[in-house]
Amino acid sequence: MADSPVEQPDGTLRCKRHGLEICGKCCVDYTFMRDIIEEAKSDMPFDDADPEGDPIGGYGGKGEKVPTRRLRCVVCRKDAPHQCSRCHVTYYCGKEDQKKDWKKHKTTCKKANPTEQNRPSVLAIALGGEYDVVDGIADGFFSTIEPSVDIFEAQNPTAAIKGLHHPRVPIAVLFMSSLNPRAEEHVPLLTALIKYAKNERGIIIFGFGFPSFMRANHFQEVFERFGVYWKSYNYRRETFHLNNVKISTQQGINNSSGGDEGEGEGSQALQRLLYKYGQTLPQSFSIKALQVTGVSAEDAVYVGEGDLIDKPKGRVKEKSLVSAAAAITNVGKGRIAYLGDVNSEWMTELLVRAMIGLEPGSPSPDD
Repeated sequence: MADSPVEQPDGTLRCKRHGLEICGKCCVDYTFMRDIIEEAKSDMPFDDADPEGDPIGGYGGKGEKVPTRRLRCVVCRKDAPHQCSRCHVTYYCGKEDQKKDWKKHKTTCKKANPTEQNRPSVLAIALGGEYDVVDGIADGFFSTIEPSVDIFEAQNPTAAIKGLHHPRVPIAVLFMSSLNPRAEEHVPLLTALIKYAKNERGIIIFGFGFPSFMRANHFQEVFERFGVYWKSYNYRRETFHLNNVKISTQQGINNSSGGDEGEGEGSQALQRLLYKYGQTLPQSFSIKALQVTGVSAEDAVYVGEGDLIDKPKGRVKEKSLVSAAAAITNVGKGRIAYLGDVNSEWMTELLVRAMIGLEPGSPSPDD
């Protein structure tokens, strides 16, 4: 597992152990940071940002101690202080990109509906100096869900806690950086995350930069606080297979126990995921991932070939502990999930959409 990168005077990143931008021993490639630096140097003119009070975001107030609405131009992905004055949904960096996009946008643009203010929201948490790295990894994924949900970003524990406690409760939390369960400033955030998972019927997805930046001992402690005993395991490229457990009926899923119409084999969280999206998720794919071990077979979403008893059908050893590149389980009323993919490849992005409740390409989350 790679250590946290070291920032250079010119803003680029190097691995901590060998001082390399691309390091085969640490399995890291930080060259993407150069694109982020060039984007920041852009001389694109910007008008004033949204007024104080953040009326669109609904969090109230501005500043680093509150979550901020993620606004990116749909054309160039730069910061977007302008929005379409008709639909109030699509954002642009300036008039030039708005003109470029009009031919496409006018086919879907419609007068703003007051209910847009109550659209589902996702809280993305990336703490401290890891934010820029994680943002570069996840930006492509964010662009695919922005039409469906509002994305709010928190770069420090205080802002993250405010986002979790806000009356407009997020349907999902993406935790994308390291988390130290012993650090004084992180302990209240971890407590708030556990409360959210247990009480809000949402989902916390630990992924994107999380597997790269987390220390092994902190990794285990974080999940133990949720009552889940997952440990970091192998980091390597491997072909992983969807855990094709027997699917229960919808009634059985809602009842947790399988219902009168036949029990399923996975946990309620896995059953719910596969019942809705099992046909759209890849049956197998090859990725570089930090696997977790100690995962119940009922919670494993994607596993390696060593944990299969029937490779063609994707059947996993029943009632056993396995290693997984992706896992999901119930915690109280909600769910937590882990994604070991360190590169945010498209297959994993499909899985994140499904965990949040978005069909691939669908305009809005499932009810």
